[in-house]
Amino acid sequence: MVDIHIRKRIFIIGIILILLTLVLAVKLFCKQANFQGYNNKILHQSVRKIRIPARRGRIYSADYKVIADNRMIFDLLLYIHEIRRPGKEKTIEAVINEIIYMALLLGRENKFTRADIERHLNWYPGLPLKVFSDLNEKERAIINDHLADHRGWALEIDSVRVYPQKDWAAHLVGYTRKGDPADAADRKEFSYYISDYEGKAGLEKVFDRINSKEYPALRGLRGKPGYSLVQVDNLGYVHHSLVQEISPLHGNHVVLNLEYNAQKKAQELLKYETGALVLVDADNGDVLAMASSPGYDLSRFSPRVEQDYYNKLVKDKTAPLLAKAFAGTYTPGSIIKVLIGLAILENGTAPESTVFCDGSTHIGDAKINCTSYRFGGHRDMDIYGALEKSCNDYFIEEGLKIGREKICDFMKAAGFGTAPALELPCASGLLPTVQNKYRIQKTSRWTDFDTALISIGQGLITISPLQAALYTAAIANNGKVFRPHLVNSILDHQGNILYQRKSSVASVIPASEAGFKAVREGMFRVVNSPTGSGRNGKLENYTIYGKTGTAEIGSKNNRRQNTWFIAFVKHNNRTYAAALVIQDGQSGGMTCAPVMAEFLEYYLDSKTDAQ
Repeated sequence: MVDIHIRKRIFIIGIILILLTLVLAVKLFCKQANFQGYNNKILHQSVRKIRIPARRGRIYSADYKVIADNRMIFDLLLYIHEIRRPGKEKTIEAVINEIIYMALLLGRENKFTRADIERHLNWYPGLPLKVFSDLNEKERAIINDHLADHRGWALEIDSVRVYPQKDWAAHLVGYTRKGDPADAADRKEFSYYISDYEGKAGLEKVFDRINSKEYPALRGLRGKPGYSLVQVDNLGYVHHSLVQEISPLHGNHVVLNLEYNAQKKAQELLKYETGALVLVDADNGDVLAMASSPGYDLSRFSPRVEQDYYNKLVKDKTAPLLAKAFAGTYTPGSIIKVLIGLAILENGTAPESTVFCDGSTHIGDAKINCTSYRFGGHRDMDIYGALEKSCNDYFIEEGLKIGREKICDFMKAAGFGTAPALELPCASGLLPTVQNKYRIQKTSRWTDFDTALISIGQGLITISPLQAALYTAAIANNGKVFRPHLVNSILDHQGNILYQRKSSVASVIPASEAGFKAVREGMFRVVNSPTGSGRNGKLENYTIYGKTGTAEIGSKNNRRQNTWFIAFVKHNNRTYAAALVIQDGQSGGMTCAPVMAEFLEYYLDSKTDAQ
């Protein structure tokens, strides 16, 4: 009986042991089956992906002068994992002592606090700490003499965005900043994120990255980053590299249509003025020079803007940060009379038809003086004489005949009221519409006085200097208003052409060849007649066609004058058109014509010498 009980117990114990063995076997099998998964997790936890920024592409002038570049600099880095101590506090203390020593050695200020170092250890333990940047030759020599005695320190090459031509086309070129990793779209792809320089203004911003129908899916100036994979220990310190570094694809280069010396000369001539000068190729819309004055020094915006300098620019009443050439708008004054003349001729007035000018025009109780009011008027004026002497009476009387709508149609055709499709955002200006009158003056009643004003370029009409230059080009080429281009081509980092601009017509001024011929004759007389309003723009070696303008702005107690001169010239089978505005000038003929003459003579001489 006893033996039976013992046997039962032994049997039960055996069954239990067998079951336990099976359970252990199953668990062991599961562990072995999941080994690869655990291994991958461990590997993932010990591998870090470090982002490597691409080198930013350059910006060149049309003659391949470097406008925006990357300068190689030497930074002093501390690899904390090489000097770490047991415990974070001791490691921080060691780092502080090393930085203090190097600061004294170089004679530099130590800007690191304990909190800065702790933040770096918490967030970027796998990356070296950049202690000092842009070491000069003497500092590098000092460091090299001491590197052997101090572990963890290294001199490494980095790059910063630089603008070697300083204020050259600053409003167009723009500037960059180091990006904030927190805002980066690819931040989650990397364990440690080293930012790119990002375009923040101008062409640096527009061509930072390119992805549009007009431009192929290019990398843009910024390029495509590379990366490296590194193994780290349980505290996040780099142990050793796991794979070979994947190199970045460097950014593309942008080549402008702006000619270096033409732009430089335009800026020099405007150095002590507030205004803008634009030069375009009248045969395709290429922008060859576009200066806004005053400007600013781009070299003081990199690697970060000098705050005192920026504050000074913001407070300056002459608005140096405003790109006056394409983002500023001004009342055009008499430069618009060429367009009004075309509208008049195309609506039935013969070029030889005359208007008697007695020095002023009366409209109801109002009176608008002509430039000749002091000596009794110009007498009989046809279109040629009216343009030559800028006769207000002629354009007001003829403008009233055709009316606001027809005048406005010609302004639209000339590109006014629409922002030019430049590569940078442009001002559209103001068209003389009933809607705009209501928006500005809170009345929709359009009067003859309003029509008289716009007939001479006053009242509800503003344009940018770029629009003025493109309109002048259209007068020269029989009506084609081209889309303007700042950018000529885009090259990859090996110099291969990826994009080449193609000229296109944005609009056409609807006038006959005879009409264009008539107003061009008037523009010829403006400059080349002894009594022309723009005779101070005459050149001995080149035939200039031009038109002056003087626009009164401001209240009666604060009346000022913006002065204009537009011109075109044919040279070596090319036609060039230009517009110049100078704020608070004396008159278009006295203030602007001589400046334009000097600029065009310089430019055309350079073209002759280059042959």
